[in-house]
Amino acid sequence: MAAYLETTFEATNKVGFEDYVQRGKGNKTFDIEHVLPANVLDTKVDLGTAYDFASDAEYSQKRNSIGGLILLSRGRNRSLKAATYSTKLPIYATKSILPQTLTPSFYTNNPLVVTKIGELGLPLVSVTAFNSSAIDARNVLYDAIAAIIWNPDDILTMAT
Repeated sequence: MAAYLETTFEATNKVGFEDYVQRGKGNKTFDIEHVLPANVLDTKVDLGTAYDFASDAEYSQKRNSIGGLILLSRGRNRSLKAATYSTKLPIYATKSILPQTLTPSFYTNNPLVVTKIGELGLPLVSVTAFNSSAIDARNVLYDAIAAIIWNPDDILTMAT
């Protein structure tokens, strides 16, 4: 999905599918990053009144859902460790495309991105408070991207 977005938005800092899946480059490989830290108390403090998880169990479940994950370079992922979302967000602005889509700067002065989002009907917006509702929205976003990439009609067309 990250490679698809890079191509669609004509990213100038493109990583590319091959580099996302390459596992033999040490710290230059990509890890699946949990956007939220494992410690629910840190997130409760970080989000304050925007905290909307019904329980600690829901927090854990949603944190581990696809909407709670991004791809981040291994070195950066490990350096962030258990940082809160508000600490990570400014760093995400300079990373690969999935973290960038969380930041307001990704959409600022980027008319091609805004146009493509509209054309594709993607529910892609910046996220200032990464809470339960934001994870639900990211789940919907990832489903929408997957539906475009793996559209059965397109696959049948390619197969014939």
